[in-house]
Amino acid sequence: MNRCYFVHYEWNVLTFTVRKIFPSYVCLHWSVPRRVRPSSFDDRAPARTGSIADYIHHLNTTEDSLARTSPTADYIHHLDTTQSPEDSPATSENWSGAVLTGTGVTGVTGTFVVPDPIPPADADPLTQYCGTSWVGVDGDGAVCSGALMQAGVQWCVRQDEEPTFYAWQEWVPDEPSEVVFEDFEVAAGDEIRVTVNATDSTSGNALIENLSTGASAAHIWAGMDTALCEKTAEWITEDATLDGVYGRQLQPFANYGSVVFTNNYAFVGGQKVGVADAAPLDMVQNNVLVSQGSISDGEVITTYEL
Repeated sequence: MNRCYFVHYEWNVLTFTVRKIFPSYVCLHWSVPRRVRPSSFDDRAPARTGSIADYIHHLNTTEDSLARTSPTADYIHHLDTTQSPEDSPATSENWSGAVLTGTGVTGVTGTFVVPDPIPPADADPLTQYCGTSWVGVDGDGAVCSGALMQAGVQWCVRQDEEPTFYAWQEWVPDEPSEVVFEDFEVAAGDEIRVTVNATDSTSGNALIENLSTGASAAHIWAGMDTALCEKTAEWITEDATLDGVYGRQLQPFANYGSVVFTNNYAFVGGQKVGVADAAPLDMVQNNVLVSQGSISDGEVITTYEL
């Protein structure tokens, strides 16, 4: 039976043994590790070296020649947008939701109920399927090539197993893989409010609150090397991308049902604004709609479509 843990292990492919090294979220099973399907991504954000799986979240467009690369990345999260007909949603291979563009975007907040994910209909029993929902400032390579400040909740599931969840925060690329909020429990059905604020272009804070349990956790960024552009705010449900010695691949995506972001607002030019002027974003893989983003009555809705 497969199990997922926070451990300190590295797999030695020569001796078929493990040794302790540093914390990492890993799923172990009695079989040869499976690799996910290749993706068509051309541009990649960096990620730290990791033995099994790290997660980072960053957006790059196909036109963004400044996209960063790393040969040691494991799991990464970024957006590759494509042009869509006028009045149609933009599309991405791994983001869905809404993006608000403006000048002086310094904060964003949103509330959502953690989904209860299941493997897709054609799931492989040995494959892990994941997804994540988050809010953030910047990261859209079509608008600027600066930092991305974000926080959210990640989920993963295998056939015949219960899903696992954790909350995380990250400043990309200075923290090129997510930092888990330890001792902050998350479960399917929990109502989560996430807020990130920039105090200046290289500093800020993240607050995640479990409104169902009353728990909360916070993080402060200070004097980061890569500055924010303060141009976009995002409410996103995302597929992950695996990047490592076997090349870049889309992480198998869990059927998450739907995620509805409510009580959404951003601070733009010192003013508190809603999502009325945000643009919806659809996740499309191999010309197939995977996850749809829509905006209705102040809510951002993402829906699994396969």
